[in-house]
Amino acid sequence: MKNGDIPLLAQKVKLLGEEKAAQQLGVGLPTLRDTVKELMKPGRDVRDDLPAPILRTDVLELKDLKAGMVLTGTVRNVIDFGVFVDIGVHQDGLVHISQVSNKFIKHPSEVVSVGDKVKVFVIGLDKENKKISLGYKTPEMNPWNQFLAKYSVGDVVTVKIVKLVDFGAFAEIMPGVDGLIHISQIADHRIEKPGDVLAEGDIVDAKITAIDEEKQKISLSIRALLTPAADEGDDE
Repeated sequence: MKNGDIPLLAQKVKLLGEEKAAQQLGVGLPTLRDTVKELMKPGRDVRDDLPAPILRTDVLELKDLKAGMVLTGTVRNVIDFGVFVDIGVHQDGLVHISQVSNKFIKHPSEVVSVGDKVKVFVIGLDKENKKISLGYKTPEMNPWNQFLAKYSVGDVVTVKIVKLVDFGAFAEIMPGVDGLIHISQIADHRIEKPGDVLAEGDIVDAKITAIDEEKQKISLSIRALLTPAADEGDDE
């Protein structure tokens, strides 16, 4: 939008009213108000073009933000440690890379691109320094919450062996959720190393023997399915 369009915009708003003008322009009402406010800023260089309105949001100012708010924003920049998102308060918020995906990613560009419309929620605010921390992962998307809603101790799950270590094997129960099969719980007889029985990529059945919700750790046992009376607690 160029400054030459300002009289036309003002006429349209006056003729139709804010709500109808916003609908006709294809923007949210708050965005229209933001646009008008931007035009009225003292000392604004009349040679500057006005960025096209892109957001539909009920937030007008940084002071209106509250932790937990869910907003629609536009990805403005994707960098190594996160994503900057325009949420319509004249200050971009940062989604740290740890909040971009429930899976491990090397770079946020694996998930989002500049220009993407995304739903984010406010994690934290530093209004004094004008810093906004955003989350892209919602609690509903959190695989740990999904796991707790679906499984409990005693359930038998089909898992994929993803990593072998000296003391056992890590197995994927569902995307984003792994459990540990201690070496003592891999077989019904003593083994020297997990690789004697398992290989990465194997698909096996295992029993959930313990869930530590606070530390988000899960203990699994193959041995429990082979010898039900076996001691399942020796997994530390």
